[in-house]
Amino acid sequence: MGGKEVVTGVDYFVGNRFAQGFFDSCKDIKFGPDNRFAMDFIGGGARTARDFLTFMGAPKAEIGGSPFPILFPPPADALPGITPLNTAAIPCNSTESSLRCSCVDCAPICPTLPPTLPAPPAAPIGCGGSLLSRWTCNGIIGAALAGALLFLWFAIAGGRLAVRAVRAKHRQRQAFLSTRILPDSAADAVASDSDPLLGPGSPHALIDAEQGRGDMSEGYASGDDDSDAALGLHEHADLPSPGGDRPGSPPLRVHIRHTAVPTPTSSIPGLMYHVGLTVATWPIASLFFALAVAGACIAGLAVRPLVITTDPLGLWVPPSAPAMASKHHYDATLGPFYRTQQVIVTAANASTTVLTVSTLQALFELQRELRDEGTFNGISLRDVCLHPVPTIAPPAGCVVQSVTGYWQDDVAKFEQQVAAGTWSTHLARCLANPAQTVCLPLYGQPIRPEMIMDATTVAKMTLSHAPPLQSAPDVLPRAEALIVTYVNRNAESNGDLINTTLLAHALEWETWFRSIMAREVAKVASQPNASIRLAYSTESSIETEVARATSADGFIVLLSYVAMVAYIIATLRSPTVGLTAVIIVALAVMMAAGIMAWAGVAASFILLEVLPFLALAIGVDNVFLIVEAMHTVTAFPTTPVRLARTMAAQGPGLLLALGCEILVFLAASLVDIPAVTSFALFSATAVACLFFLQCTVLVSLLARVHVPAVHHKRTAWRSYARLLVRRQRWLLATTVLGSVAATLLLSNVRLGLDQRDAVPSDSHLVPYFTALDEHFHVGPPVYYMVGGVTIATNEADTEATVSDILSMCARFSDCRNASVPAILEQERKRQDLSFLASPPTTWADDFAYWLRPNPSLEDDDDPFAAPSCCSIKRGTQQFCDPAADTVDDCDPCVSSWSATSMRQIIKAILHAQAPADEHLPPSFPTLRDVLSQWLRAPPSAECPQAGAAYADLVSSDLSTFAFRVASVPLGSQSDLIRGMQAHQRVAETVRSLLAATGQRVVEMSGPSDALSVDVYSVFHPFFAQYIGLTTTTWKLLAFAHMLVLAAAIAMFESVRPAVLLVVAMAVMQLWLAALALGVFGVPLNGVSVVNLVMATGLGVEFCVHVLRAYATVDPGAAAREYRAKLRHHGLDAGLWNPQAELRAIVLKRALASAGATVMSGIGWTKLVGVAVLAFASSAIFRTYYFLLYSLVLVTGLAVGLFVLPLLLLAAGGVPAGVVAATDRPASPPAAALAE
Repeated sequence: MGGKEVVTGVDYFVGNRFAQGFFDSCKDIKFGPDNRFAMDFIGGGARTARDFLTFMGAPKAEIGGSPFPILFPPPADALPGITPLNTAAIPCNSTESSLRCSCVDCAPICPTLPPTLPAPPAAPIGCGGSLLSRWTCNGIIGAALAGALLFLWFAIAGGRLAVRAVRAKHRQRQAFLSTRILPDSAADAVASDSDPLLGPGSPHALIDAEQGRGDMSEGYASGDDDSDAALGLHEHADLPSPGGDRPGSPPLRVHIRHTAVPTPTSSIPGLMYHVGLTVATWPIASLFFALAVAGACIAGLAVRPLVITTDPLGLWVPPSAPAMASKHHYDATLGPFYRTQQVIVTAANASTTVLTVSTLQALFELQRELRDEGTFNGISLRDVCLHPVPTIAPPAGCVVQSVTGYWQDDVAKFEQQVAAGTWSTHLARCLANPAQTVCLPLYGQPIRPEMIMDATTVAKMTLSHAPPLQSAPDVLPRAEALIVTYVNRNAESNGDLINTTLLAHALEWETWFRSIMAREVAKVASQPNASIRLAYSTESSIETEVARATSADGFIVLLSYVAMVAYIIATLRSPTVGLTAVIIVALAVMMAAGIMAWAGVAASFILLEVLPFLALAIGVDNVFLIVEAMHTVTAFPTTPVRLARTMAAQGPGLLLALGCEILVFLAASLVDIPAVTSFALFSATAVACLFFLQCTVLVSLLARVHVPAVHHKRTAWRSYARLLVRRQRWLLATTVLGSVAATLLLSNVRLGLDQRDAVPSDSHLVPYFTALDEHFHVGPPVYYMVGGVTIATNEADTEATVSDILSMCARFSDCRNASVPAILEQERKRQDLSFLASPPTTWADDFAYWLRPNPSLEDDDDPFAAPSCCSIKRGTQQFCDPAADTVDDCDPCVSSWSATSMRQIIKAILHAQAPADEHLPPSFPTLRDVLSQWLRAPPSAECPQAGAAYADLVSSDLSTFAFRVASVPLGSQSDLIRGMQAHQRVAETVRSLLAATGQRVVEMSGPSDALSVDVYSVFHPFFAQYIGLTTTTWKLLAFAHMLVLAAAIAMFESVRPAVLLVVAMAVMQLWLAALALGVFGVPLNGVSVVNLVMATGLGVEFCVHVLRAYATVDPGAAAREYRAKLRHHGLDAGLWNPQAELRAIVLKRALASAGATVMSGIGWTKLVGVAVLAFASSAIFRTYYFLLYSLVLVTGLAVGLFVLPLLLLAAGGVPAGVVAATDRPASPPAAALAE
């Protein structure tokens, strides 16, 4: 060039020994303010020694460096006479103190952490490949066992039905042939001989044989028809005909009706008898009394309006959880965590990219509107955003993390590069090295690529492979998503006027933000060939969407009540009773709300929507049961007596179900989750109000209104009972095997609560959560807070200050090896145990380096040169501004600075502030003054360690300092739960290792001379409920069963039926949990736990009426059937088991009388009440209420009508009245009537 030789490149040969040593000594160096490795900046993120050298030798026109390429060929390619540089590099753990790195930058000198076990998985480890990824091996075995049992029984049932059909067809053919061939008398004989119902051993033959002794009722009682005689409710006797002994005179058939109502001699039936008699005798007065009580309760809503909690933290976070205490500590010391809003722009299909000029221009325009415009009241982004750099006023200085920040949010700069064809190269270099000056946004902090772009694209953009400046625009890979995050200030809702105003402005701006984004989403959706999709969220989105779901489902509530009225009218054929039943339910819900308002218990939108359904499902059951019981009482002198006997018969069962439900609901309130606790308390109160209104309002109505009788077909129930008796052993074995299968299925249980379930299915949050899971693979920040730090104001506190700071620094030789950042760095290196991904911030080190006098000033006599980063104006108490003041006017904050001793640096400041006279106040600046100035100073090229980046990590009183660490990406509920547990375990490790160094350490707050170590991340409180939740669930279920046992013993006045009831409830719980949690995949959380616990109380309804019917069966009818079968079998049959036979007889009669009641009065009414929830807009209602309550219905019916009868057959005992009646000699009703 110009006749001269020009160097265009250099080959520099470096040996492998030096290259590797050089790389190893640098690879772990951290850049504190940004929580990143220095290798990302000085080495382009190199992962090998050769990549490091290659990057260092590459020209970098935008950030400076060599003007020509320097290549580092392999040493084997060295020319003859050239010896590669291969000396020993200085290691990071050098024995020379001035060259020795700290633990945070050099792993070999770090302390060894105590071994620990990984956090237990919160979700099952899959065994069945992609199709059964959430199924464990045990779960698959359990499902196979359950399926095999079902298939076996269906096959057996199908086979028997087929055989019966063939036999029936054969008998019909034989009968047809016999009527054509034989005379009528012979045909009758053949039919009698061939039909077991007409043969010599048939029950009818027994009746004929007994007619001579006049014991007709025994023969009828042993029959298998569905007549009332077969149930012991009716008896028949033949008296002599009024026509005398004339031939052909029919006998007089006498119809005797027995009422199965027990005489109210015991305490509980007697109590219910008197309640029914009193109310039915004075129905009007009772009605007004009930309405007065209801009015007094409901008045609470007017006197003390019901508080409705909408804050997710106030709903789902246990108040006593350590994570909630950590949040309060964080908010009180460092201020509430930021309010974040996000926009996610995704490609419409796999073949398109979001990195196009048109998409970026549209993003610039959208961000301009969100930045510059505002609400109707004039609230804009400048009023609510976070702006960490005081010198840059909002909205320019607002923290908005977006790809547009690489052009300083200036669309003109972007369009200039588009015109020059360099926009893609600029973007590629900024993604690879965002710390370049040309890539910094206006607020001055580098934008991490993973915060603004999908993880797949970020992984491809490393600076080692960044294109040269002249590359074509197609150097960028296909990008799937762009992410824009607005970081706004937050405030406590119960704070002072300034905080309250800020929070109100933030909520108003977020509402406006959602309206703008809804418009943009609709605009994109209206374009037929749109290349992008938009998703968005605000901090208050969940609250608003949950409230919207409740409003949207108001029609569903109304529809359910209308459906229940229609069902009652169709079944009971009484519009008055139907309307009254629903009015009672509505009154009970309002009474419960009023009582809770008096008590000051807060409600939630979820509670207000679900409680009416629950009350409807429970309340209408009792109406059916009372009405059906009333029609079984036929012998009564007056209507009040009839209703009194009805309440005496049905009341104890209702009272037992009521008591169990209330006790179990109160047990569920022990779950330390506000939404669950309030739901349980409201439910218990509503059930009690229901029972009160049914015993008063309903009975008053029945005393004055005629309700037609409800008829049930009982043939099927007696046939079903005979099947249970005949196949008892096989069915018991099936129950046991089914329970084993259910136990295996419980291995599929997983913890969590998907946020999608809490919002309507058409919510804007549903696509947002989906896009977030797919594209945003960044872990949330985790803050390890060290409180109780002493910042000396006098020399007396010097040692305490030095000791505390040595526990929080890392890069000086006298820092403790077991300091907080050193321990966090060690934990980061075992990410599978700590769930920490980035190096911790090290405020103390950056503060010390900021104090360092400017070394360039030592040999520079320029009086106009910039002063040191920390310097004081001479003769004043003001800090110098490095960007405006000169060295001639300023003195460094510290006169002696050490590169190896943090103790010396801190003592230098404390010594500088000590006055000559001990009676004078400290001179300026004090250590507190210097720290405060550091926290206000914005980072710059001259002072990169300035502390404005740490301003949100230090409390205002300088007593609490936080170390920020990025968590690993936590994409699933299981990862979030395990991450929280791991982070808390790391905090405990920090406390224990600091204590081992002699520091006095406590968990959160304690003595003034002790440090406190605590951890907080924004997601921690929401997952605090899962710590020990599985154990808590089983303990609560065991406690609920103990309560049921105690209530049942008090009600039945016997241990045996109470134990059988609890065993049946345990089977129901096992099957319910297996179906809901193991098969349908409902996760275990506070909502599902409270439903499982309440299912114990709800399940009692399905069993208690069968137990009551078994215990109160008509002794005379059962005894007569027993004697008839005894005569049929004979005493010497050898196979006769009196106890088993009596249990079978009692069970058949109990099922015949209670089976239809349970099915129609409880099963169908609950189905009608719950079915409407399937149409709710929120998935939390469809999953945790419709699905779970439907499964409660299925398992409750299965246990009440299948498992409990089998248990009664096996170990139910025989009621004492039946035993006594069996021991007495027969006394035919006809003879008794004749007397």
